Amino acid sequence: MHKPLRTFLVPFMILAGYCIPIGPLPSPAELHAGNADSCCAECGTPCAACNLVECTVMVPMQVVVTRMQPQVVRETKERQETYTVFKRVHASRQFKREYCYLEDQVKTKTITEKKCHLVRNPAVCTTKVEVPQVQVREEVVAPCADPACGCGAACDIEPQVCTREVVVPVIEERSRPTEVPDVVFSTTKRQIDYCVKVPKKKVEVCAEERICKLVPVEKTRTVTVCVPKIVYQPVEVTVTKMMPQKILCCTSCCGHHRYHHHR
Repeated sequence: MHKPLRTFLVPFMILAGYCIPIGPLPSPAELHAGNADSCCAECGTPCAACNLVECTVMVPMQVVVTRMQPQVVRETKERQETYTVFKRVHASRQFKREYCYLEDQVKTKTITEKKCHLVRNPAVCTTKVEVPQVQVREEVVAPCADPACGCGAACDIEPQVCTREVVVPVIEERSRPTEVPDVVFSTTKRQIDYCVKVPKKKVEVCAEERICKLVPVEKTRTVTVCVPKIVYQPVEVTVTKMMPQKILCCTSCCGHHRYHHHR
């Protein structure tokens, strides 16, 4: 909304220190043709025509101007896009079940046995034995020592040396072959076969059905899309501008204006 002309005129008149009548101002030709005693256009004082001076003042006026205003418009463009479609593919599905059972299995095991038994080992036995041996010994025999003699110690017979054989036992070592008992351990290995129950699993197909599953497939297509775009378009706008205007005023009022010239 644009403000009315009266709104812009009031501040202008207060700053200038005088009042301007609201409405279209009379031209200098109308003022001279109407009456010899004209009035000042500024203060309204009746003045002679020779005392009026033509001045140029800036008056707010509403004018229509063309401005570039941004607007959002939509334009169509072609683009490539990738989309996914699903294709039906026939397939089969099986239902399986799993169960356990016991199976006979033959295994082999090695057994180690240890046994002991007596054996006789040949040996040499050494023993000591007494063997009688005849030795010749010489002995001195006194006369009184003879039991047949009855003289006793008073016998003057001289001692005699007698030789005789004596049997003396002699210890000798003798060896003889013999057998010594001994304990011997023997190790025996043997294999045995035995049967055991082994748990096992088995899977079997109990049912089968045909189904359709969706497989994704990528495709490309050309689409037309609307793209926003900013463009500048000329638009007529009503604005208020200060425009120069010529008026007739007295000499005292004319001194307040910056631009003026005399008739």
